[in-house]
Amino acid sequence: MACCGQNRERARTVTPASPWPSSPSAAPASVITPGAAAPLTGAITRLRYTGMASIVVRGPRTGRSYAFSAHAPEQTVDRRDADAFLRMALFRRV
Repeated sequence: MACCGQNRERARTVTPASPWPSSPSAAPASVITPGAAAPLTGAITRLRYTGMASIVVRGPRTGRSYAFSAHAPEQTVDRRDADAFLRMALFRRV
């Protein structure tokens, strides 16, 4: 039977799981900011964010993060990610 000290040590060494699914590629996901040139390789589409708060959404297909806000609501998005965003009530195709 383990004593309390061993359990505390084990808790310190265990890394909590990330709330985000792992990226489909080995490359780290990049945050695409409004107005920046998006390094997209697939087909692209333009989306408009209709919310008021600033948000960052992660594309389920590419793993890219896209930053939207009320001040910069339109952005170019990889078409593979756009379908998932359009299912949310906060996005519209431009």
